[in-house]
Amino acid sequence: MQVSHFWQRFQAFFVTIPDTLQPAFFAELARHNYSRAIVLSLGLMIIHVGLIELNFSQRYQNGVWQSVGYEQLAYLHFILEGVLALWLLLVVFFNRKTASPAVQYRWAFVFSFFMMIWCAALSSSDQKIHGQITVYIIALFGLAATQYYSLRASLVLYGMPHTALLLGIAEMQSDAQTASAHYINASVAAILAWLLSRLAYANFAREFLLRQKEKELLHELSKQAEHLAKEKQHTDRLLRELSEASWELALTNESLQRANAFKTELFEIAAHDLKNPLQAIVGFSHLIDEFDDIAKVKEMNKVIYRNAERMFGLISEFLEQANIEQQMQNLEKSLTNLSSLTEQVVSRFMHQAALKQQTITTHIEPNCFAKVDSVLIQSVLENLLSNAIKYSPEGKTITANCEKRQAKSRQQETISKKQEEKVHVPLTCIRISVQDEGQGLSEEDMKQLFGKFKRLSATPTGGENSTGLGLYLARQIIDRHGGRIWAESDGKDRGATFFIELPAAVEKVAEA
Repeated sequence: MQVSHFWQRFQAFFVTIPDTLQPAFFAELARHNYSRAIVLSLGLMIIHVGLIELNFSQRYQNGVWQSVGYEQLAYLHFILEGVLALWLLLVVFFNRKTASPAVQYRWAFVFSFFMMIWCAALSSSDQKIHGQITVYIIALFGLAATQYYSLRASLVLYGMPHTALLLGIAEMQSDAQTASAHYINASVAAILAWLLSRLAYANFAREFLLRQKEKELLHELSKQAEHLAKEKQHTDRLLRELSEASWELALTNESLQRANAFKTELFEIAAHDLKNPLQAIVGFSHLIDEFDDIAKVKEMNKVIYRNAERMFGLISEFLEQANIEQQMQNLEKSLTNLSSLTEQVVSRFMHQAALKQQTITTHIEPNCFAKVDSVLIQSVLENLLSNAIKYSPEGKTITANCEKRQAKSRQQETISKKQEEKVHVPLTCIRISVQDEGQGLSEEDMKQLFGKFKRLSATPTGGENSTGLGLYLARQIIDRHGGRIWAESDGKDRGATFFIELPAAVEKVAEA
């Protein structure tokens, strides 16, 4: 146990730096020794100036030092002062901040070696005057406390000056007993100073290793913190995606519930509307068997045909409305010329209007562009024109308009692709209107105009079919496009006008 404890104490003098940390440790050690050497040299210069002024100048005036060996000692001090001054000038000239670690280490070592040799020379010269080695011992422990070197460098730094001191004592000291005492004292001091230097070096190395360990721990903590931050971001993203998915699922579920309710309601309306023509078909089919008169049979066949045709129209309209409801789930918007679209829809209904001796007139401004789902907007226009024809008496006029309108109180900023500069363009919308001279709308009609499966007070003038879904779906489609739809009427039998407003395409507004 005691041997192990002693070995641990002995190992305290030797610290091994890993190869990977050697460059960083060497740079820090060189910087430490270099800065301490500068401070020591400056301090020694100031001390020597004081010693020369207070001691040697007085002895020189008294004429004492020429006869007892002070002259040689004074020369050594003067030379030391000059060397220190030269060393400081060189340090300033080479700029210690830009010197490499290797240069700093060599300069500090040369300074330490020179100071030890010079202090050994001073103590050797002092043997003829006072017979002391105080300067050398002070230099030993001063060096051990301030300068840290590797094992090999420390052996050179402490061994060679000590050898020079021993040779100097043997040469200068005439008293053998005093010389022996100096040998022992100097050797003990050198060994103690060297051990102190090794302990200081080991402590410096341990502090360096602790700092490196702290840096590694901080780096590891930083990496872990960064990893945790990324994990948190990933978790937040997953939670956000989960929340969005839940929200989309809720919307989908709500949409499915609405679709299911719509389907149920559609089936109920279909069953109700199809019941009467089916009863007529079944009834007249039985009556045909009871009549032999060909004329009456033909008349009954016409009734059956009309009711079957009515059923076919109702079923077709129901299927079309269901298809529109499905398309509304995913709008496919594209840049559409509503002027051309309106003209196409009007031309398609010209024949239907002609069957009732009705006239369709148009006032269409060209190049009315909007970003819309053209299929759905076309279905809205078809519904409005179909209603105008359906609820207007024969010989009336229907008017379809398409124009740009500007709301000057609101502005939006866009970028002209041609000029590539910012311009302010008044917010523009496209207004489409369909005006008829039909049965008009009452106040009660206006309240439930866009409701689902709502039948108004007006009735088709030519026996056409109606499901009560057209205007409801038109409102849903226009709302999905960020537009608005409304109707105006002066009352019963005074006609009605239906309006649609859709945001104009920004690119086309900027070009205009």
